[in-house]
Amino acid sequence: MNIKIGIKNTPKEITFDLEAKPDEVEKEFRSGLEKGFIKFKDNEKNTYIIPMQSLAYLEIGSYKPRKIGFVT
Repeated sequence: MNIKIGIKNTPKEITFDLEAKPDEVEKEFRSGLEKGFIKFKDNEKNTYIIPMQSLAYLEIGSYKPRKIGFVT
């Protein structure tokens, strides 16, 4: 799944892929409201920690399970 995070006062956005499902990302976002930050680890094992006061938006892309093997 593709995630895009907009940061306030910055023209660029953070974009990365996760193996999580959309409801898991939403759950992390909701807990981030209480903690004051959100934390994600992407498919390449990079960790992103974003303070909630810097967050402009969070875009959750569609979840597409990976296909394994030869697909016709």
